[in-house]
Amino acid sequence: MIEIFIPGTPAPQGSIKFWGTSKAGRGILTTACARTKPWRAAIIAALTGGDGRPLEQFDGGVIVAYEFVMPRITALPKRRDAPPHTKKPDVDKLQRAVNDALKASGVIGDDSCIVAGQYLKRYADIGETAGLHLCVSAASDDVDLYRCIEKHVD
Repeated sequence: MIEIFIPGTPAPQGSIKFWGTSKAGRGILTTACARTKPWRAAIIAALTGGDGRPLEQFDGGVIVAYEFVMPRITALPKRRDAPPHTKKPDVDKLQRAVNDALKASGVIGDDSCIVAGQYLKRYADIGETAGLHLCVSAASDDVDLYRCIEKHVD
């Protein structure tokens, strides 16, 4: 099982922008979020050791728990818990970036291997670092996904 925290600002993946066609007749496409590539690179670096090999490889189905800790905005109250994060980016696009990083790092063979998951997107608590709490385990393991997330929320 991999249980890890990746600091940084979670970035979405999935929105592709069409800029037109090149002189060769090919479509010019870019991702809409410039932060996606560095965020995915940070996830891959965390999931691979200094030698570039994955911390762990899963051959069959996996279950994944994602807890996206979004940066705290200044408009949030200083003395109360933060309200739910109901703004963009969408949690499914945040997951897509993580899933692609799981594949690119060699932790999983393909994101189709993810058979179950649990996710949470929230603002950071006062003094907490933004980032991603990630828990990946084999589907055959007896893992409580809620435990992976709840221990960081309390």
